[in-house]
Order: sequence, then C-alpha cells, then structure tokens
Amino acid sequence: MKYKIVIYYLEAEKGTKKRDLNSLSNNVNIYIYMCYSYEVSITTFIIGTVLTILNIFIFYDNPEYICITIYWFMGAILMQLWESLLWKDYRCELISKIAMINNMLQPFLIMSMIFIPGYIKKNGINMKYVMICLGLYLCYMAPLVMKDYGCIKTKDGIILKWWNNNMGPIVYCIMMLTVMKLIVSDRLVVSQQLLFVISLIIGNLFYLYQNLSKMNWSFDMKSLLNIYSLKKYGYIGSIWCWVAAFAPIYNYIVFTYIV
Repeated sequence: MKYKIVIYYLEAEKGTKKRDLNSLSNNVNIYIYMCYSYEVSITTFIIGTVLTILNIFIFYDNPEYICITIYWFMGAILMQLWESLLWKDYRCELISKIAMINNMLQPFLIMSMIFIPGYIKKNGINMKYVMICLGLYLCYMAPLVMKDYGCIKTKDGIILKWWNNNMGPIVYCIMMLTVMKLIVSDRLVVSQQLLFVISLIIGNLFYLYQNLSKMNWSFDMKSLLNIYSLKKYGYIGSIWCWVAAFAPIYNYIVFTYIV
C-alpha cells in the first residue's frame, strides 16, 4: 500500500490551498494517495518486472521460490502499472476498478503455493484455517469491492478511496501476515513477513520525518498522537512503490544466502 496524505483548507476568497502545518485548523479533509507520479510509477514497474524475470530465470527449478517471486510481482509490482495508466488518464474508471481488486485480493495470491505438488502435505498446511481466514476476509472486503469509486485520479493525485477508513488497512495487514504464516513454509515465512513489515515501517518513518521536520523536531506525546490520528499535515508511504520494485533483490538474497 502507497500513501500520500495531503491536508487542505478552504479560504472564502482564495479557494482551496495547502496550509502550513503549524497553522492548520481542525476542519481538515484527509486523503490517502498512491505513488508520486507517472514517471515514478512506470520506472518502479519496469525495474520490478526486470528483476522479477531475472529471479524466475535464476530459480526456475524451485517452484516455491517461483511462487513467492510471482506473488510479489502480482501483488505489489503490478500495482505500479495500474498507477502509471491512471496517471495518463487511460480508461480511468476501469483501471481504478482493476487496481482496487488487485490491491484487495493480495492475501489470496499467496495461495498459488498450495498448487505445488506435495506442498500441502510436506509443509503441514492446515487448509481449514486458511479457508476460514480468507472467508472472513472476503466477507469483510466484499462490500468495499462492490462499491463504485469511479475514477480515483483527481487533480491532486491518485486516491486509494477504498482504504479511506481505519479498519480496512488494519484488517488487510493482519490478513496478509496471517495468510503468510499459514501457507508459506517455515523456512521462508519470517523473511516474507519481514519484507511486508519493513515496507510498513519505511512508510511510517517517512511519514514521521515529514511531520516532525515541519514541527522543527519539537514535539511531545500529544503531538505524536495527533500525527497518527491524522490531525497533522504530512506525506506517507509513496516511497513504498520503491520497496515493491526492489523486493526481488531482497528475495534473491533470501533465497541465495539465508534459507
């Protein structure tokens, strides 16, 4: 998930403009954005695609490594393609719907591993727990998927409208980590969960940096809580698209030197 939070205020005579962090009023609108621009989106997609192809050639004889490589491509890197098309206003409503489905169904993509011959028995996969978790996730996400968000590109950027609530991202993150635990083999699960968590940490550190730098690095616990209750001005997580692009390098190191 790639976020860029921008807070605006409305002036009666001047219209909608960005306002300085220290002078923000309580009347704010908060939007969650995708990656920075067309150039960044298409660049990260190309880099991620090339690195994915290289990993497929290198680890072609290991189906488990191939499934994980394709999982990160389909779940994260491919999102950059949809973003680049949205930046170019290409069939915006259709691509917005495709991007939403791609994003929300990421926990299901890891299930490709269970189709490896003998994988379920070899790794003791409890399919009942897997089905229960994914079923609950599907029930929660179904109403969100059924909504018509229209074109998610605005004059200010590309908005992930389906995540504009507190519970959705939390449910998504919990499900990602849970499904990885249930399906990925013991020797690889920690590394894949760590990659997901690292992307979240990087996004949040960037968010804190943007906010605290605007606060002149002077803050207390109340200010910190205000930042995470989205009462402050800042940017978050758009650098996640770079994490996605270089995920194949991370996994190359894991596959070659760690497991």
